[in-house]
Amino acid sequence: MSLSSRLVWTVTLTVAVALAVFVSLTAWRLNQATRAQARSIEHRMQAKFSQQLELEGKLAVSFLQRAENDVHASVSALAGRNETRELIERGNIVAIDMTIAKAAASYHLDSVVVFDRALKAVGSHQPGLNLLTVNEIFASSPLAEKARGLLDQVNRDKPVFLRKYFPVDAVYGAGIGMKGEGLAAVSIHPVFDEFGDVLALVVGHRLLSGDDLLIDRFTSSRNLGIEVLDDNATLMQAGLSTQSASTLPLISYCAPFEEVWKICVHTPRAEMTRETGALTKALAEERDGLIRWVSILSAASLILAALFSSCVTRRVMAPLAQITNAVRSVAKGNWMARVAGRSRPDEVGEIARAVTVLQQSVKEREQLQADVADVNALRNSRAALQTMLDDCRTGLRKKLFRLSDASERVQTSLDRIASLTSLAEGEADESRLVSMRLIDDGASEGSSVGSQAKLVRDAIDRLSETISTIGEGGKEMGAEVEALLGDVSDLDRTVKRFLIDVQGVPSLPAKPASEPA
Repeated sequence: MSLSSRLVWTVTLTVAVALAVFVSLTAWRLNQATRAQARSIEHRMQAKFSQQLELEGKLAVSFLQRAENDVHASVSALAGRNETRELIERGNIVAIDMTIAKAAASYHLDSVVVFDRALKAVGSHQPGLNLLTVNEIFASSPLAEKARGLLDQVNRDKPVFLRKYFPVDAVYGAGIGMKGEGLAAVSIHPVFDEFGDVLALVVGHRLLSGDDLLIDRFTSSRNLGIEVLDDNATLMQAGLSTQSASTLPLISYCAPFEEVWKICVHTPRAEMTRETGALTKALAEERDGLIRWVSILSAASLILAALFSSCVTRRVMAPLAQITNAVRSVAKGNWMARVAGRSRPDEVGEIARAVTVLQQSVKEREQLQADVADVNALRNSRAALQTMLDDCRTGLRKKLFRLSDASERVQTSLDRIASLTSLAEGEADESRLVSMRLIDDGASEGSSVGSQAKLVRDAIDRLSETISTIGEGGKEMGAEVEALLGDVSDLDRTVKRFLIDVQGVPSLPAKPASEPA
């Protein structure tokens, strides 16, 4: 794998690891933030539901007060009717019962009892009701004291009424003809005669329970439960009940009610859980979407980083590749290779300039090595030439000595031949003279011919010997001359071989001009 590939892989893996760590930390931080926000949402939802339940409790109290107002308005209307006043004045219990029964059904009252000023029952909503029992039950109840006080303070111009909530137990309810027990809205209203005096008191009751139309609509529309508690004893219950808390977990809010009781409002925890779950789910989806986008952006960043690192690596490695090729060329002896990137101001430029310096150094080193080799070759050639000169000198000396000896011998032979020639010429002249003398003497003196002929013959013999000697000397001189010519030929060959050897001696090459790097 090339350096550029390793660099790209290294950068890519580094970026990938960094992005993976970043995504992991981001996901972990988002999970932490999501859990913290989920807890915050839960706390806020609890606070919200607490506030909502507080408002619902206030609204429930207002509904109870509305029911109380409705009871009071109904009792006030019933007490203000002339028919009621006239029936009470006549003392017709049956007529009173029938009239009160119709009014109670019309005004949705659970119990209506008419008492005279002595707080004795003179009629009720239920015909045939034992009025003695009603008197006994009412006299023993706290309402009797309230009614007596009301009778003492009544003024037609400024009438006083009594309206309150009253816990009805089974005995009291049965005594006044009510069906059921619990919290009741009670209203006591005076009945005035024509002169403005109190004729009687109308006491109306309405049980506040889940059967009440307004309360039922209120609890069912809001999926609530309302309870009025007296020392944990339930006085009234409507809608959801705490008895179902084992199967349906509830959230409750309680507040003081009528100073001695407390009113509690219940709502299913699933309501808060559903809203909290919806918000938490939306938050988780937002977190997952953010993590998904971060992952996508990280992947895109990784791809861009890989492409960018590849481009940068190519930009950086291209001059390095050229520098590498230049170094290889220098290693092969080609210091003329061009090095790219020398003008760059970065590290690549420094490397390129260093390689240029290396090129110049290698070039100078190789030139120096070539010069040293040339000097060594010249030194060897000089040594060889000196050896050849010595050999040539020795050979020439020997040849010259031999040539000198041959010349001396030739000169000696020439001198000898010259002397013999002179001697032969003398002998010939002598023979010619003897012959001429003999001829001359023969004509005059015939007696000495024999001796003279002998002399001629002796001269001729000597001449023949001289000529024979000259011939032998000529042969010897020819041999000497031939030997001298052979020595000269050897000397010529020696000189030619020396000249050839001298021509074969290498000479120092001219130093080439330095090329620009």
